[in-house]
Amino acid sequence: MDLPENATPDQLQVLRAYLNQQQKIVSSKGYGTKNYYKDKHEILGSKLIIFLNNQKLSDIWYMRMHVGGEQVYKRLSLKTSDKKIAIERALDHWRNLKNHIDGGGNVFGEKTEKIIDNYIIFLGELVSTNQIKKHTLQCKVTSLKKLKEYLSNYEKPSDIPPEILVDYTKWRRTRNWTKYHKNNSRPPSDLTVNSELQDFKGFFDWCSKNKMMTNNIIFPWIKYDPKKHKETSPPFTHEDYGLILNNLLSWFADRELKKARRNNFYRGVFMYYFEILAQSGMRPHECLKLRWSDIEMLHEYEKVEYEIIQDDEGVHSLNEDEILITTKKGIEIVPKTDNLPPKRYFTTKTLENIEESLEKRRNWFEVEYIGAKIEISPETKTGRRVFYCPAGFALKKLWEYYQSQSPIKPKRSDYIFQNVGTTHSKGVNHVGNPLNDTFLRRLWYEFRDFLVSKEINLNPEYTLYSCRSFFINLNLEAGNKPHQVAKMVGHSVATQAKHYEAMEVQKLATRFSKITSGQISQSKLDFRYVDEK
Repeated sequence: MDLPENATPDQLQVLRAYLNQQQKIVSSKGYGTKNYYKDKHEILGSKLIIFLNNQKLSDIWYMRMHVGGEQVYKRLSLKTSDKKIAIERALDHWRNLKNHIDGGGNVFGEKTEKIIDNYIIFLGELVSTNQIKKHTLQCKVTSLKKLKEYLSNYEKPSDIPPEILVDYTKWRRTRNWTKYHKNNSRPPSDLTVNSELQDFKGFFDWCSKNKMMTNNIIFPWIKYDPKKHKETSPPFTHEDYGLILNNLLSWFADRELKKARRNNFYRGVFMYYFEILAQSGMRPHECLKLRWSDIEMLHEYEKVEYEIIQDDEGVHSLNEDEILITTKKGIEIVPKTDNLPPKRYFTTKTLENIEESLEKRRNWFEVEYIGAKIEISPETKTGRRVFYCPAGFALKKLWEYYQSQSPIKPKRSDYIFQNVGTTHSKGVNHVGNPLNDTFLRRLWYEFRDFLVSKEINLNPEYTLYSCRSFFINLNLEAGNKPHQVAKMVGHSVATQAKHYEAMEVQKLATRFSKITSGQISQSKLDFRYVDEK
């Protein structure tokens, strides 16, 4: 057909009529016409039929059910070429669809991806009404991202087969764990997979409650066996903890690294972040939610006798547990106790007391211990709680670090780990907000790389969460009761047993009588404030 270059209105009308006629012919060859069915079998009259589609190359049976409404019919693939099996499956689908419709549900739902997004919005509303914590939402969103990818081949929830999650564990532990957690040393544990499955169950339960058509999903829960469970984020040993503290200072002060860095301020912040985590047992997100107004410093003094070392021979005769202190005037003294904090934890007040004792010719001085009373934010995982811990000295040093190094001087209303911008910041949108857990975790990985460059190989399973495990273990070693420790760190005794039974804690039954004050002092913590008050 030759088309005119400049069509007249009459010619356009003829073309329009021709196109409309051709459209009717094309559409008449589709669903509902004589040539659509290769084979057809009525089960419940015209209300439910199974058929072979003439436009498909394979002989797979389909079903068509009358549901009324605008779309009238619902079609589903029965995924079998066996007629007898197709009839059985069609009847099963018919019963489920009918019950769903009778319950007020809609069989023509939105796409799976869109529904997952709507569920996340629903969870966000629960946060705004204080029904769940913001941290809980973040964890669930992380799980649902994986579910969205895993279900990407299923357009609608009704298309998802009941056994779809049977292979989920294998999927997560092969190529799909490094994608989400690039710095993890191993695939997700049984507990992690079960937690994700629990989040998926919440989604499918929500779909059912909102009358969205889904199949009865099978959840392949993994039975937890503590004996077979490999510990995640194991506690630091006393030696490794001391090694980390010493090298954190070297990492921060390394001149060559400083030249390559654009800003070194937050690496100094990270040093105190690590110590505060290890000396409080807080979860990282709980620590980052703290404001200075949530902290109350506690000061206590203890008398310590000492002797003056007269010559070099006296220095050489010291035991490894004894601490040698050199005063401003060059006088060397040794405290008569093995339960003293390391010199790095001597406060300015302690050093002043030593000088004063020498001037007044006293044979004792007072050691200042700084503890902290901390009130956890109600916006965290387990909500508000108040506890006491020996992190006061590290908190004090962090305050002084912000006072001397930050362009924004800290106030009581500020977050203790405040974003103050950097020398190369592109904007100030985040200034004043708490630092991000992911950002600080990157500094942890950078520090680990520094250790490797120094040929120091720590346990690859150590994470920042090991600070929490370390604090729990150290408290139990110090003789604190399990229920006291559980209360401090914000979980139940049952949870403590569940998560820490497979770690070093299980060995403590035979070690309580062997723990000495010297071993405790080596931990660089003082436990005088770790109790119920």
